[in-house]
Amino acid sequence: MTYKRIQSYSLGILLALQMFSTLHAATIPANAPNIHYSGRIDDSTPGEVVFAYSGARVRMAFEGESIGAYIDDLHKKNSLIVFIDGQRGEKLTLEGSGGYYELAKDLSPGPHTIELVKATEGNIGNIRFKSFELSEDGKSLPWPTPETRRIEFIGDSITCGYGIEAADPHQAFKAEEENFCDTYAFHAIRKLQADYLVVARSGIGILRNYNGPADGSEDNMPAIYERSLFKSELPKWDYKRFTPDVVVLISAQTTSAPLGPMSSNSKVITLNLCNAFSPNIQMPKSCCYSDR
Repeated sequence: MTYKRIQSYSLGILLALQMFSTLHAATIPANAPNIHYSGRIDDSTPGEVVFAYSGARVRMAFEGESIGAYIDDLHKKNSLIVFIDGQRGEKLTLEGSGGYYELAKDLSPGPHTIELVKATEGNIGNIRFKSFELSEDGKSLPWPTPETRRIEFIGDSITCGYGIEAADPHQAFKAEEENFCDTYAFHAIRKLQADYLVVARSGIGILRNYNGPADGSEDNMPAIYERSLFKSELPKWDYKRFTPDVVVLISAQTTSAPLGPMSSNSKVITLNLCNAFSPNIQMPKSCCYSDR
């Protein structure tokens, strides 16, 4: 389906907005207990949740014949993949702030689920989620099958889905051709029915980034790892919010190629990163590492 966006421009259409609001009378705010998030988020501001990293997800079970959402793209280049009842829909390209997006309509009676998964990476920018909007007879429901497995992915471009939709592998990067939902990480998540968290950026390395100096990049993975949002040093991520069973670290697919295999210093940093969780949290059962 083609997702519709509605935006107000002046007080002259206030009446039309009031008429529209009667069609979407059930507002489920971003901090409602039946809305669940995967990935790192910033929910420090009441009434909104901001996320940035690849694969960050908003989901909810509900009843109602239609559902939409108020979402702000704070950098005007982001996109989401919409899943209704577990079935993948089209890519939703966001268009700045102040927009309402119609996500599904003419749904059958009974329970449904919706998932919004961030297709673009944190380097592209932040998304601010405000609310789901249901038809007048709609209501939110508890999520039907909470996952028992938890995976954290720490990675670079292959985890982000950099250029995965590009027709020509030699063309310049375009945000609209990136898609986390076509990556190995997302396929693993679906196959294993796991909840997840992703900290990834294309070109990032454990010691040096792509084309970075041989003695290391200032904005390498250890430098940004504590952030809740890629572009912001604050707020720091609270590790108590997500304890993984397994950590998958793949962060040298391109960055070490000009210098050969990863240096011993990089491997020491990698092991330290795997142990970088809060001391009050039990370490993950496994940390999988790849330097190629």
